[in-house]
Amino acid sequence: MELEGQWSPGPLFTALLAALVITLLLIVHGRRTQKKNQRPPGPRGWPVLGLLPYLGASPHQNLASMAKKYGPLMSIKLGSRNVVVASSPETAEEFLRFKDRIWSARFANTAARVFSYQRDGVVFADYGTEWRELKKALTSELLSAKRLSEFQASRKEELLKAIHGAIRDSCGGTKPVRIASMLRKVVVNNILRMMLNGGSLSQRAKALLTGEFMERMDEVFFLLGAFHIGDYVPWLDWFDPQGLRKRTMGTFKIYDALWQTIIDDHKMKLEAASKAQSEGTSATDTIKDMVDSLLTHSGDCGQHMEDSRIKAVLQDVFFGGADPMCVAIEWALSELLRNPHILEKAQAEVDTRRPCCWSMSTPSSEYPEVYARPLEFCPERFMVEKSSKDVHGTHFDLLPFGSGRRICAGKGVGTPPRSVYSCAVYTNLQLQVARKCETWKTLIWKTNMEELLPEEPILMSSLCLGYPKASSSTAKQKHR
Repeated sequence: MELEGQWSPGPLFTALLAALVITLLLIVHGRRTQKKNQRPPGPRGWPVLGLLPYLGASPHQNLASMAKKYGPLMSIKLGSRNVVVASSPETAEEFLRFKDRIWSARFANTAARVFSYQRDGVVFADYGTEWRELKKALTSELLSAKRLSEFQASRKEELLKAIHGAIRDSCGGTKPVRIASMLRKVVVNNILRMMLNGGSLSQRAKALLTGEFMERMDEVFFLLGAFHIGDYVPWLDWFDPQGLRKRTMGTFKIYDALWQTIIDDHKMKLEAASKAQSEGTSATDTIKDMVDSLLTHSGDCGQHMEDSRIKAVLQDVFFGGADPMCVAIEWALSELLRNPHILEKAQAEVDTRRPCCWSMSTPSSEYPEVYARPLEFCPERFMVEKSSKDVHGTHFDLLPFGSGRRICAGKGVGTPPRSVYSCAVYTNLQLQVARKCETWKTLIWKTNMEELLPEEPILMSSLCLGYPKASSSTAKQKHR
């Protein structure tokens, strides 16, 4: 029997009280989590996409602008992924030296996972025992200084052939020649020589090498650097709104068929050599190249590599060596075309004592506290401190190859040839910008800078594997 006048809570009051308690618990939990996991300051983004819409076509430049406001260590959100950006030598050293083991993992987008056979190579593999063993084999056996020196003569041969071809194609300096295409052909041929060593290839492999393999290179570099929305907003991955997954799989099948054909050819060659050795006769072709070394490498566990891992390593070596080298050389030569006084000084110095090859192809930091006028092309800034600085990851204001455990395994492949190629081009050829070139007209139209003359090159970078120029360099050349 209910007492008259006794108060009893209604359902609405109970619901409001429960909501208040839950809200207070969430606030307390959020504050504790925030104190426990404090992040560096950073800009706020959109609720779902984060800062993805703000990065634009030049994310490295936009991030540099944000760093001026939020400091050298800032936190941003790309979709559902939390990202920390370090943009000073001190913060870079903290990540790459003192906290190197913690940050040794490497993010792989959709294209990187596909082309690396689900992280089975060196570049995108998870840090661990297998990765250390594979990188050790790559640096000590396949990319060692001794092995690289064996291809010095072939590099010189390819370079001289390209220079003579440029002189011939320019018709005495009257016709423009695309420098990027010329240099890319030289770099690609030299890397393929190092990997295949001129070994006997089947007609199918040769057809693949000269067909879509070369035509799809730019597509691969674009896909590896593209922002696939599904990598940052997982529930959109299935829709593939940009069509990048479809493009990736189509290009991947072409390169997979090529590497598999090359591996099969080398297996047949090794079997023939082994059979000839057992019969006491000499094999017709005993040259051992990178593919042969990977096929015969057993490692500490005594097991040979599977074909998928060999293909992943071959893709790492080829794409990791070709694109960054081409991009660095083209940027250096483009800057020389924009600065004729530096070009004349470089040619004069190289003719006498060759001191500036190293600095011409060395990238600069955009951090103003590190270098005065960082966006200005000033190669002599590196000559003052050349004796005390190197590019091997020990000086954190100059990291073209990274540092720490994840430092580029092929840094020895890129450094000497890059300087040699740059010096050979601007010392053997007299360069000048091609007047009224469609390349520059396109760039002027894109940047909406009508006050610039058609013959004045405008340098823009596009988002790709190695931040190439938005349009390739075209110049008139003649023999010096």
